[in-house]
Amino acid sequence: MPANPRADDASIDARVDSRLRFLEAHGQKHQGLHRRLAQRVEALCSDLEAERSKREQLEKQVSNLERQIRESESRIRAIESSRIWRGLVWLGGVALHLAFTRKSADRRAVETGEPNDTPEIAARPPSNLPPETARRIEEANGERVPAPPAEGGRPEISPDEWANVLRAAGQRLPPSNPSPLFTILTPLFDTNSEWLGRAALSVFEQTMTDWEWCLIDDGSELKLPGTILSALCANPRVRVKQLTEHVGISAALNIGLQMAAGRFVCFLDHDDLLSAHSLDRCAAALQTGCDAVYTDEQKISETGAPIQLFRKPDWSPEYFRSFMYVGHLLCVRRDIAIAAGGFDPRYDRIQDFEFLLRYSELTQEIAHVDQVLYHWRAAPGSVASDQQAKGDLARLQEEAVQSHLDRLNIPADARPGSATHSLEIVPRGTPSYRQVSIVIPVSDDLPVLGSCFAGLSSAASGLDLEVICVGGASISHDINQLIHAFGAKFLFSDLHCRSQSYNCGGRVATGSYLVFLDPLIEPITPGWIRQMLYYSNQKDVGAVGGVILGQDGVVQEAGIAVNNRSIAEPMWRGQPGDSKDWFGSLACAHEVSAIGGACLMVRRDLFLEVDGFNTSFTTALYDVDFCLQLSAINKRNIFTPRARFLRREPAIADPPVSSADRALFEDRWHDALVSGDRYYRPSSG
Repeated sequence: MPANPRADDASIDARVDSRLRFLEAHGQKHQGLHRRLAQRVEALCSDLEAERSKREQLEKQVSNLERQIRESESRIRAIESSRIWRGLVWLGGVALHLAFTRKSADRRAVETGEPNDTPEIAARPPSNLPPETARRIEEANGERVPAPPAEGGRPEISPDEWANVLRAAGQRLPPSNPSPLFTILTPLFDTNSEWLGRAALSVFEQTMTDWEWCLIDDGSELKLPGTILSALCANPRVRVKQLTEHVGISAALNIGLQMAAGRFVCFLDHDDLLSAHSLDRCAAALQTGCDAVYTDEQKISETGAPIQLFRKPDWSPEYFRSFMYVGHLLCVRRDIAIAAGGFDPRYDRIQDFEFLLRYSELTQEIAHVDQVLYHWRAAPGSVASDQQAKGDLARLQEEAVQSHLDRLNIPADARPGSATHSLEIVPRGTPSYRQVSIVIPVSDDLPVLGSCFAGLSSAASGLDLEVICVGGASISHDINQLIHAFGAKFLFSDLHCRSQSYNCGGRVATGSYLVFLDPLIEPITPGWIRQMLYYSNQKDVGAVGGVILGQDGVVQEAGIAVNNRSIAEPMWRGQPGDSKDWFGSLACAHEVSAIGGACLMVRRDLFLEVDGFNTSFTTALYDVDFCLQLSAINKRNIFTPRARFLRREPAIADPPVSSADRALFEDRWHDALVSGDRYYRPSSG
């Protein structure tokens, strides 16, 4: 029979109507999804504004508290400078504190089996002194408690007695070497004879004797007593050069560099102290082939009582650009110091900081001795006593670091940082980076993924982003719709561990830079991608990460430390997110052992070079293992406080580590665990 054209037309119309109704329903659903996303973004913006308001209020409160602290510190300094207080300190405080410190060190030595290297804060006088002189020196060293003196708050030791002490100590030294390993340089200016005497004793009683000591008197108005000078000059190891006019500390140090005969030069301030093993430990470090070495330090009061300990990280060039953490004791190769141009008088007051910036441009072989080998006296006019003692140093610091960045062709600007005497490095302009691929493991949680996409949108301006979502078969139709609406790619994977999901996305990514992002991490800093790209674009940088805060504004993670105590320890967890303490560690970018996998950026070529994440780690530690692999190929892993994130979970719970993962990690990184973390030493303070 011939076909019925009307019936065919009706059938076609019915199918068209059905298709139109389906598309209309689909469009309405799509519009509904867009409305919900818009509402969610609006709510998030409102929450962000509220958080900004809270943060401003907190910053005002912190500012008020800091002002009150400064006022309290000023009052405390006034009390400490009073005669009554100083007498009380000599009566009991110093003796008790020194005894407690020594006993604590002895107890630690027994527990750890390591020798007690805690030095006596002041050297014991030689045994061949006259009894009365020895007794008075012992009293001044706090070894015996004298009656409080009528004037000055401490026993007075005459210049003649100091001369006798120094002659006797010098006579016990072996013959000097005309070409010693170390030259100790000490500039003098209006020096307190007693403090110089103590410094001299700490030099003369070094366990390592291959040294000479060069002192440069920079045209002092208050001349040292002739008896002390003659006692010092009588020692063949000591050379004193007296300048007829004041030339400044940099010029004086440069004269010392020309005087020096040692292969290495160490810097000792005229009122500070060396531990007995200082040169010995530095010499051992230098035998490894490095070109410079620095040690941990401790501030001491005018009377020699310990005030503040600073356990420093290993050489961290990124941290050093922002904060002069190296300090004392510093030993450098004399030939490299001269090749670097010595000290620049334009940077007097920060001359050591600016010098080491230039020195580090010639060599990165800079070692660290993790022992307190230097005692920095908090004398009036010293930064050890008052951080503002040398006035506003910000302009000089900016100029020094900016010149350093320019010489290295690093496109960034140095600006004052939030912590005292710190800087922040700000990427310059809007460089045209190549494509960035962001790999996100997804689950069936629509609001979480929507918030994650909203955070990416705020950071995407001017950037070429490729977003790759990795998920399994349980992903809902709505999640798929959201992924396609955002323009992201979806990669199906039935893998159930994070390391495998990240590898799956990273290996198909086309971007030159990869970001591995947990969808529960919400960016706070709008330009966080550019901040991390600034570091990732540097050829010697491996992984880059920022600071992750909880909903209460407290740090959950700011890098990861590796140690035998907890395997992988989130750094600075529990500290306020805006903390300026810990010598600027949370306010300054710096090297870390590892970056957590919740938000980690790395160049794709490096990701492929180390073959991605080790999928043998099925529960945790895959990210730490990845970063240690990057360190093994001489790449620096960087934490930056200028990329801040919020974890949307109400509380942080570390993922459980299986016994298999722990055993594998301990086998692969045994030496790193035993030696402890190179960059995280929170016992400072």
